[in-house]
Amino acid sequence: MLFRSSLAESFERSPSIEVSYADAATGAKVIQLLGLKGMYTQQLLEAVPGMKGLALPYGMDLIPGAFLESISISKGAASVMNGYEGVAGLINIEMLKPIMSPRLFVNAYANQMNRYELNIASAIEPINGLYAMIMLHGSTFNHEMDGNHDGYIDMPLFDKLNGTFRMEYMADNIEYQFLARYVDDEHRGGMTSDFKKSNALQGIFESTTHIDRREFMGKIGFLELENSFAESFAIQLAGSQHIMHSSFGIRDYSGEQQSGFIKSIAVKQLNDDHKLWYGLSYMYDAFDEQMFGMDKKRIESVPGIFAEDTYTPLETLTIVAGLRIDIHNLFGTIITPRMHLKYSPVESISIRMSAGSGMRVANIFTDNMSAFVNNRTIQIDSILNPEKAWNYGGSITYSTMFMGMPITFDTELYQTRFQNQINTDFDVSPRTLRIVNDSMAYATSLMMQMQLLPWEGCKMNIAWRFNDIWQMSDHRMQRRIMVSPHRALLTLSQSFLQDKVQCDITGMWNGEGRLPSTMANPDGYRMQDIYPSFTRLNAQVSWRTPAFDLYLGAENITNTLQNHVVI
Repeated sequence: MLFRSSLAESFERSPSIEVSYADAATGAKVIQLLGLKGMYTQQLLEAVPGMKGLALPYGMDLIPGAFLESISISKGAASVMNGYEGVAGLINIEMLKPIMSPRLFVNAYANQMNRYELNIASAIEPINGLYAMIMLHGSTFNHEMDGNHDGYIDMPLFDKLNGTFRMEYMADNIEYQFLARYVDDEHRGGMTSDFKKSNALQGIFESTTHIDRREFMGKIGFLELENSFAESFAIQLAGSQHIMHSSFGIRDYSGEQQSGFIKSIAVKQLNDDHKLWYGLSYMYDAFDEQMFGMDKKRIESVPGIFAEDTYTPLETLTIVAGLRIDIHNLFGTIITPRMHLKYSPVESISIRMSAGSGMRVANIFTDNMSAFVNNRTIQIDSILNPEKAWNYGGSITYSTMFMGMPITFDTELYQTRFQNQINTDFDVSPRTLRIVNDSMAYATSLMMQMQLLPWEGCKMNIAWRFNDIWQMSDHRMQRRIMVSPHRALLTLSQSFLQDKVQCDITGMWNGEGRLPSTMANPDGYRMQDIYPSFTRLNAQVSWRTPAFDLYLGAENITNTLQNHVVI
């Protein structure tokens, strides 16, 4: 097990998902799946919609890595049972369960840059069948780093508090779950303290964000029912309040989102070949945001109905067809068809294909938070339509033996075609930012991966990904900025002493990519339109004992830095 401070860091060894800072000032981290930003990937907490809307910019850092049990990733159009969003895919996060956790778990972390973290979890069974658990997290980083000596903090400072309480109860054929979380998160960036003193008369740039989030989730499941309408039945209930205040120099943002969600799911085995999942859902979101002198409020109220059939005509073939219909109070009827296919002609080959549509309502401020960390004039279309897209593609997996060594080859190809995308256009001018509708955008993602066990105790993964992403920019089709079309990943894990010691190495190479043009700026305030390729290398050694685990590691061993960050 590798130490990961947050959910975001858990994807560093994944060839499918790329995580990076949205910018060097706010501290927000963004993910990319199939070459698309994280807003197009539906993010669930234990199968319940959680990190969406205003929570997206910092959502990857709101779940401590020490409390993660598992992460599952679905690429392409996901199941209709989870809603009409998730154009690029779905990520479901499972946290530690009290029934499987020790009475006391303590995890501590420190590094040479004065970053400290403490995680504590305790699980008990007060009465037979009832399990309860408390998880507490605190972390801080207050060391001003300025490796390129430009007067700006390289890594935003932060202070985080996170508390989770959960409870599970199991009876004969009934299971209850309850989870409640509270998060207090603060990020600070901008000029270093010394640089502020020397620039006091010219203007000081600071960036701050404070998040106050509280949420709950409840589930009840009835198993082995003897009813004609279902053999099992479940109800999910969730609610949250997310408050965020940010400042970027003289620009201030304030936002609040209140959300509610309820869903019922019934499962019925129709015959040997067909299994039906169906149910009802209702989603409520109330947004209240202020920025640039604009006060944007909206309420989304969306009842929906869905059904999904799993058809297995052969042992080697599975077809999943789903349809959902939602009635949006602002945008009318939303029809979402999706289909998945899995075929294994022989035991060593697995073929997967999927296709489907998706829709989301953009939150132009939080979706583009990093775009506002500048002095550009903001231009926003008077009418911004919902984002709609079709996604289709598939993958082939082949497993074989070569000289006694197990090898698995994976190849996947997906394309997303937007009927409408909210495009953030940096190219019209170095001093202007336009947020507009775009009906021409598309993204194609190709990945090739090889997993092998070269010798005893060693696991190796080699992957290459090509992201071909285009959108209308400055009134013509151009590659999307700040995206490396080519990316390669190498991970190596070697265990020793009967798995008591494990060494992990991760190497990442990102190819060159496009930057918005600054040629209209005066001399001395220009950058190249292409950024160079770069490499990062991380390593960690883990030592496990029955009582505790000890980690020792180094990040960015290649000391890769961006020398010219601020104009």
